[in-house]
Amino acid sequence: MSLSEVNQLGTPEDIERRAQLARVDDDAYRRTIKDARNLIFNHRHAVDSREVEDLLKAQSWTPTAALLADFMHEVELGVWKGLFIHLIRILEAHDKKTKTTIKEFNKRFRMVPSFGRDTIRRFVNDVSDLKQLAARDYEDLLQCCIPVFDGLLPEPYDSAIMSLLFTCAHWHGLAKLRMHTDPSITLLEQETERLYAQLRNFTDHVCTSFETYELKREIDARQRAKQRRDAKAATAVARKGKEMKVPSADASDPPRGPQRKQYHMQTVKHHFLADYPNTIREFGTMDSYSTEAPELEHKRPISRYGRTSRKYVMKQLAGLERRDYRIRRIRQRLGGKKKQQDDERVAMDPKSHHHIGKTENDFIDVGQFTARHKGDPAVKPNVIFQDFHIKLRKHLLPRILSELRSEEGADLHKLPDPHNYDARIKAVALLKHNRLYEHRTIRVNYTTYDVRRDQDYINGYSSHCNIIVLCPPADPSIPDAPPTYRYGRVIGTFHANVTYNGPGRPYYHDPHRMEVLWVRWYDEVGQSGTGWAHQRLDRLRFAPIDDDDAFGFLDPADVLRACHIIPRFHLQKVHSSGVGHSPLARDSSDWKEYYVNRSVVLYTQLLNYLLMITQLSSFVDRDMLMRYHLGLGIGHVYGHYCHSAYVASLSSNTPPAVERGTFSPSGVSEIDSSPDLDDEGSLFFSDNSDDDELRDTNLSDIDEGELHALDMYS
Repeated sequence: MSLSEVNQLGTPEDIERRAQLARVDDDAYRRTIKDARNLIFNHRHAVDSREVEDLLKAQSWTPTAALLADFMHEVELGVWKGLFIHLIRILEAHDKKTKTTIKEFNKRFRMVPSFGRDTIRRFVNDVSDLKQLAARDYEDLLQCCIPVFDGLLPEPYDSAIMSLLFTCAHWHGLAKLRMHTDPSITLLEQETERLYAQLRNFTDHVCTSFETYELKREIDARQRAKQRRDAKAATAVARKGKEMKVPSADASDPPRGPQRKQYHMQTVKHHFLADYPNTIREFGTMDSYSTEAPELEHKRPISRYGRTSRKYVMKQLAGLERRDYRIRRIRQRLGGKKKQQDDERVAMDPKSHHHIGKTENDFIDVGQFTARHKGDPAVKPNVIFQDFHIKLRKHLLPRILSELRSEEGADLHKLPDPHNYDARIKAVALLKHNRLYEHRTIRVNYTTYDVRRDQDYINGYSSHCNIIVLCPPADPSIPDAPPTYRYGRVIGTFHANVTYNGPGRPYYHDPHRMEVLWVRWYDEVGQSGTGWAHQRLDRLRFAPIDDDDAFGFLDPADVLRACHIIPRFHLQKVHSSGVGHSPLARDSSDWKEYYVNRSVVLYTQLLNYLLMITQLSSFVDRDMLMRYHLGLGIGHVYGHYCHSAYVASLSSNTPPAVERGTFSPSGVSEIDSSPDLDDEGSLFFSDNSDDDELRDTNLSDIDEGELHALDMYS
């Protein structure tokens, strides 16, 4: 394929050309390679000599075996890095004098909240400087850049760039999946064609409208390279005449100003993008042969080399590794109290859905709490539907009734139905000592799309406070309609010792420990302007703080996992003064709207002949992405019926109805959607996080615990 044809990437002509011109490992090819290697090894010709090039250049062959696709260097440090740098050039070209756009760009990245233990980290103060960024940093930039670029440029350029970033993030997530199926690879092929089309539109219509030049860092790098070349050339000339003085680097010609820079697709890395679906089909998922793992391990011997004597290096490196291992084991045995170790062991139990601490040192008296915060909209005792105490008891009553039905001594005939009881019945859930015991954190264990067990850490007093729960379908009248998700912010984590006082109660029963989350709910802004056709992320906003359903209580067992919610910076904050209405809700920092780091879309065609409704896609990590590809995430059992309907529709237009679990707003799960673990450990904790990426080998300022998900269970 000639370089001039690269602009046609992803078109039907390009697909046909790739099929027709695919290389064949035949006798002629092997003879040519053998002749080239003979010239190199036996006749001492250089690899890039004219004799070798005459044999191989016509077909772009090489005398060495080719590697498989290198995702880290070809995409994250290749196509995406080049695209991101040019987007910064466009921002600088848009506002050359005041640099206000670039300042706002850096400010927004600083305000992007982190997510997970190390999935999304805090960004540096000045992202546009691009200093000390590794592959994992560029991945984080891709996953979080859509809210940042929103509104920085005028139309129609803003819409074109937002669509391009959406497609890039979606393609990146699909290509890095650790478990693929035929439908997911087909979806990746379709996204590849879409990505090429978006890149061509960006090149032809957006880039041509801006006069872009080198960034300051690019100018400095070019000048340093020129100075090195000049100094090297002067040194070579000086060696010929001993009287000549070697000129210094400052004696070189004055550096030129910034050079014009244009974005183009005529690179081999752009060409390689179309090879990924077939590479995955033939060789497996990218994590099997990615260069990330060896690059990550490569920094260890480099950092330890300075501790050796430079003699017998291999033996000394092995000794250093064993010494570090023994010290780490000693610290594990000596560090921490036994109670803390027991709590950690319970928290990482893969068979439990979540873990909240057992301590009862921090408690609040419910009566005093509501009296002390009288007038706060989050409590508001003068409105019965917003009363903190009443809402709490209404939430706990169905749960304690369900617990009592499994106990001996309960009169099942008199005991009200936990799912449908008459409100006129004098049934009450009582709190022992009228106390709620407060906790800072909750750990939620969940099954990932590739059938591993992982853990989310939720803290209502930090930015890691957002959760996602499963709800019934928006339109129950549609057969096998996909379930929906609802999002909330945890503002309190409690447990209480609950007893029941009402008809059918046992003569005596011990208090039941019940855990509860106090949640402030988000509302969807609407589907207008979002979804697959518009290629935009979903938008949320908080319900009005005086609304009846703005706050509620939730059973932690109903939490799917934590989610990443980013402010829509373009619309600014609700309270410009920084003073809110509710200290309990902490609404002083509320934004007018938020982006969910995912997108709900209407996907109406699979394999060109299947019509079905599916929700797609999230970019913060691969597991969240597959939660909106219902039916394609093997570990997400609540979405399996979508795949069953897909298979059944191949022979029938009416898919069978499949029972599925849903979250009930009352806090009671109708059907438990969490998968059970068998004794063989078919579901297990991942030993390497899907989101652990790499730093450059010359950077060693990241702690080992931040790069290995296994450390959080050690």
